[in-house]
Amino acid sequence: LRKNWTAPIYGLYRADVKAAIIDGDRCHIFTCSRCNHSVNRFLETKDCGSTSNLRLHAKGCWGKDVVSRLEKTKNLHESRKAAKGFLKTGKLTEYFCSQKGDHIVTYQQQTLTRMEMRYVSESA
Repeated sequence: LRKNWTAPIYGLYRADVKAAIIDGDRCHIFTCSRCNHSVNRFLETKDCGSTSNLRLHAKGCWGKDVVSRLEKTKNLHESRKAAKGFLKTGKLTEYFCSQKGDHIVTYQQQTLTRMEMRYVSESA
């Protein structure tokens, strides 16, 4: 069955897919590599091979840009390698760089003074 899972979207989910029975219906449980959210795909429906629910979660979790980039990869193996590059590293600069726009973002690690904080809060 895994041989049929060649779509690049599977690269955003862990390789260890679990099989379960929920309310009497068989399903596969895919776990997101980024947030550990479980996405169920039921096997006894007309669209049992559809990846729409996987894509829906991926767009909300990883972002539309990441999903569109991964859809351009040729196979699942390339998709998994590319997805590792998008995982959270915990670095503040990488968060800002992942946002839209190619501008350089600077930030201050020093706490603002009382007057600076007042100015920022009133001018927003």
